[in-house]
Amino acid sequence: MRTVYYCIVLFQILIICSATESHARSDWEVRPSIVLSQSYDNNIYSQEDNIEDYVTRIGANLSAIYSGSNVNLLTNYSGTLNSYADHSGLNVLTHDASMKVDMERWLRRFFRDADITISEDFMYTPELPDLNFNEDRGVRGAPGSSGLSTGRSDSYRNVFSVGLEHPVSQRQNVTIRYSNLLTEYSEPALIDNKTHSVFAGTSLMFLRDVLYGNIGVSTMSGDGVDTTGYSVTGGLRHPLSPVSALDTNLGVETLEYEMGSSTSVMRASLQFSRQFRYVTCNTGYTRELNPASGVSTIPTRSDFIYLNTGIRHSANLSSNIRANYSVNKSTRGSEIDTRSYNLSARVSYLFRPWLDGNVSVSHFNQSSETPGSLNIKREQITFQISIYPLSPH
Repeated sequence: MRTVYYCIVLFQILIICSATESHARSDWEVRPSIVLSQSYDNNIYSQEDNIEDYVTRIGANLSAIYSGSNVNLLTNYSGTLNSYADHSGLNVLTHDASMKVDMERWLRRFFRDADITISEDFMYTPELPDLNFNEDRGVRGAPGSSGLSTGRSDSYRNVFSVGLEHPVSQRQNVTIRYSNLLTEYSEPALIDNKTHSVFAGTSLMFLRDVLYGNIGVSTMSGDGVDTTGYSVTGGLRHPLSPVSALDTNLGVETLEYEMGSSTSVMRASLQFSRQFRYVTCNTGYTRELNPASGVSTIPTRSDFIYLNTGIRHSANLSSNIRANYSVNKSTRGSEIDTRSYNLSARVSYLFRPWLDGNVSVSHFNQSSETPGSLNIKREQITFQISIYPLSPH
């Protein structure tokens, strides 16, 4: 009964916000949504001793979009109530917010065709998503897409990035980007992490192909141990046909550890996309070096394979199927050695011009060959319903 009550209250708040927006005439647009999900988790504490439970989540999301003469602003806030069936002491309200600023029109007053983007993303939760690799680039995805589940702890995570893109000619662009990742845990056994990254790159267009390259420097600090990484990458984007494309790159990254030793690891990425009349496909492979926030002071080598397929069944009905598999290993020693996969399917339907919704189901599994406290095995099965009142504009 309490779950139903929270659901009704949250939905009323969203409808009120949507109705208020429909009468507002300004550069702001408000988009509310509500998410209901039921999950089975066989390791709710992310520890060696598996303790299972069913978790009901009720989330309210509010996005505000501003389109001004000089700046575009996108803000988003999500509050999610997590209710455990057998462990009510773990019930908690989690918070997630983000902001993205696009200053392209303002910057063009001083630099023709230049674009600058600023983003800020923070999360406060006792159970961080298991995306603890690749977050120095501000990337988020479905649970299990590339990370490692850490133990339960009140945690704060902040990702800030700023990027500048400027065309120096009709065929060449120059890009500079800085990002910062900060993760702090209340549990002393988990390792706080701070990462600074700077990337500079350029791209050249030859007929249909685009050649690109970048260099990067990053510093990763955890538990008083610093690691510095230097990377060089070159790649090619090639359209195979009007409806298909290939993007591949290859590089190397060298890590210098605080104690004086160093390690070099190959970086690589291969992505293929194809668009049919009603179907789109996207598949690829990536290998990167990323910080293992919370569980290790040593970065990991992450190998990631994925396949995404989208189908448009009608003007109102669409579906999506995703599958991925990842392997994460420590770049030195055997502190981390995990494998995980995630399968998900989603069906979306436009009920009315002002109301959209979707139903999804996912299965995540993580296995580990790591000895000791990092030997975390976990399985999650989630069923989720989402409702999105749309802007009348």
